[in-house]
Amino acid sequence: MLNKQPLEKILFLDIETTSQYPRFEDMPPRKKELFLHKFRNDFDNSILYITGGVICKLVYEKQGEKGIWELYNSTNSNFKVILEKLFEEPYENIEKTVVEYITNYEK
Repeated sequence: MLNKQPLEKILFLDIETTSQYPRFEDMPPRKKELFLHKFRNDFDNSILYITGGVICKLVYEKQGEKGIWELYNSTNSNFKVILEKLFEEPYENIEKTVVEYITNYEK
């Protein structure tokens, strides 16, 4: 069980841009929904929750419980470095990995 943490110590993730397409209009419809926060799942969850969940899932698959705790204990100043370490790829690629996982997910 997680300990209660002050709100300022909790990291919230958001997707704002994508580097895969030069213009928003060039994106496939499903990805447009993702970036307009219109993407929903069967439980009507916001994309922000889905994104955080996918990051945790992928970290757990690669690094196990130790990786989850390292991610949980990251800070604003070391978050990118921690993600690169846990995903074993450059930060720029992690966004692509997460977006592709979400948009290509099949029930």
